[in-house]
Amino acid sequence: MSPEKLLLQLVILYAKDTTEHADIQVANELCRLLKAKTAAIFFKDLSGMYHLRFSGSLYSIKLSSTHWKEVEAALSVAHCEDPCSFGPWKIPVFGEEETYWIGCSLFSAPSALQGYIVLGRSDTPWDERTLALLQEIAKTIATIIAIRVKLNVSEYEKKKLIDRLAFNERRLKNLFDASPNIIYTCDADDYITSLNPAGLKALGITSQEEVVGRPFKELLYNPEDRNIAFKHLLSTGTSTYETILKGKNERLIYCMESIAVLRDENGKIRELQGIINDITERIEKEKELWRTNLELSELNSKLQKTQELMVQQEKLASIGQLAAGVAHEINNPLGFLKSNHSVMEKYVSKAETLLQKIADSGIPEASKPIMEQLVKQIDKMKEILIESTEGYERIIRIVADLKTFSRLDKGEGFAEYDLNAGIESTLVVAWNEIKYVADVEKQLGNIPKIMARGNELNQVWLNLLVNAAQAIEGAKKEVRGRIIIKTWEEKGYVMVSIKDNGPGIPESIRKKIFDPFFTTKEPGKGTGLGLSISYNIIVENHKGQIIVNTEPGQGTEFVVILPLSPPKKVDN
Repeated sequence: MSPEKLLLQLVILYAKDTTEHADIQVANELCRLLKAKTAAIFFKDLSGMYHLRFSGSLYSIKLSSTHWKEVEAALSVAHCEDPCSFGPWKIPVFGEEETYWIGCSLFSAPSALQGYIVLGRSDTPWDERTLALLQEIAKTIATIIAIRVKLNVSEYEKKKLIDRLAFNERRLKNLFDASPNIIYTCDADDYITSLNPAGLKALGITSQEEVVGRPFKELLYNPEDRNIAFKHLLSTGTSTYETILKGKNERLIYCMESIAVLRDENGKIRELQGIINDITERIEKEKELWRTNLELSELNSKLQKTQELMVQQEKLASIGQLAAGVAHEINNPLGFLKSNHSVMEKYVSKAETLLQKIADSGIPEASKPIMEQLVKQIDKMKEILIESTEGYERIIRIVADLKTFSRLDKGEGFAEYDLNAGIESTLVVAWNEIKYVADVEKQLGNIPKIMARGNELNQVWLNLLVNAAQAIEGAKKEVRGRIIIKTWEEKGYVMVSIKDNGPGIPESIRKKIFDPFFTTKEPGKGTGLGLSISYNIIVENHKGQIIVNTEPGQGTEFVVILPLSPPKKVDN
C-alpha cells in the first residue's frame, strides 16, 4: 500500500469513529499494514492526564506518571524527537518485550501536548522506508489528536459553564427567598418589581401583587429619605442610609438600607437592588447600651492605669533581680578563675627563671633546640595569660554594669544618678537584642549627674533600645542597622537622643504610640506597654519630656529631656 493510501486509510478510520477507541483501531491497522506485532500511541492531554492506546487492547488506558516517565526515558535516550530505532523494549506494565522498535514524537517542543507513536516486532529489523513513513503517520495522528483534545476541552468547559450558571441561578433564588433580611428590586423609575418573603412578612403583606408596581417611597414613613438617597445613588452607584418603613397597622420598622444600581452596556439604569436590615431592636436598646458603655469605659480606664503600674513595677523588679542574680552567679566562678590566673602567672615566671638558670649553667649542644622550643612555649603561655587578663577585666566590667543596672533606689525618693553610666549598663542588658541587627554609636557628652529614680530611667533606655533593634530587624534592609545614642546638657536640662535607621513610624499611628496596649508588633513580640510606661516615667514621675522625630523609611529618634533637679512633687 502506498504511503498516501495508508494515511487516507487512517483518516477514514478516525472519521468513522469519533471516540477514543479510534486510536486503538488505528494501532491495529498499523500492525496489519506495516507488519508490526505491537503498535502504541502515547500522549498527555491539556489536563495533564497520561493516555496509552495500543493494538490488541479493548479500552483506552490511563498511565501513571511513573509509567509515563519510563516511556519518556526510553524514547529520549533513543532521540525520538525525529523517527528513530531502538530496542529491545516493552511497553511498561502492559506490553511484551520486542526486539526491534521504531518511534516518533507526535508534537513539537512548543506544543502544550506531548506524545509518541511506536511500532515493535521481533522477527526482522525495520527499514528506512518504514521509518520515514512513520514520521508522516505521526503528523496525521498528532493533528487529529490535537483537534479532538481541544474539542473535548471546549465541550467540558461549556458544560461546566452551563452547570455553573444553573447553580448560580439556584443559589441567588435561594438567597432571595431564604434571606432573613428584606431584599427587593425596583425599575429605573423606582417602582417595585419584586420583594422577598422576609419583606412581605415584615410589612404584613400576604402576596407580591399587593406591592409590585407601587413606588418604593410609599413604603417609607418619611418619603424625603428616598429622594436624598436616590440623588446619592445616581452619583456614586451605591447608597446606604437609615430610614423607617411603615408596616401593617402603621407599625414603624427602623431600618438600615443599602441600594445598588445595575446598568446596561450603554450606562442606562436597568434595575435598582436593595437590602434592608431591621434595626428596630437596636434602636430601642441604644440608650441603655450607651450608658453601659460609658460605665465600662470608665472602669476600663481605671483598670488599665492600675495594670500599667503593676506591670511597670513587676518588670522593673524582675529585670533588676535577673541582672543581680546573673552578676552574683558570674562573680563566684570569676573569683577562683582570677585567683588561678594569678597563680599561673607566678608559675610561668618561675619556669622562665629556671630555664634561664639552666641556659646560664651551660647545656649540651644537642639540648639547645629543646631549650629553644621551651622558651617559645613559655612565650606563647605569657601571650595567652595577657589575653586572659583582658578577658577577665571585660567580664568584671560587665558584672559591674549589671550591678549598676539592677541597683534599686531607696524608698520612694530620688537619688544621684549617672545618666551615662545608666545607659552603658543598660546596653549590656540589651546587647543580645541589638548585636545581630545593628551597630551602636555612642556620643555620650560630659554631663552632670542628676537626681532621679535610676532604675526607672534604666527601664526607659531599655525599652527604647529594644524597640529600635526590633524596628531595624523588622525592616529587613540589606545593610546593617545603626543606633546612635547621644547625651548632652542644655539650659539646665540633660538631653538623651536614641536614634535608629529603621522603617520609621507611619503618620497614621504616631499619635497612638504612647497609648497603653497599642502595638504594631506580632503576637509574642510586645504588649504595647513599653512606650506607655516610658512616657509615664519621664513625664509624670520626672516632670520631663519625650519627643518623637520620625520619617517613614528613614528611621526614628526619641529625645528625652530631664531636669537636673528632682520635681518638687512626684505622683506615685
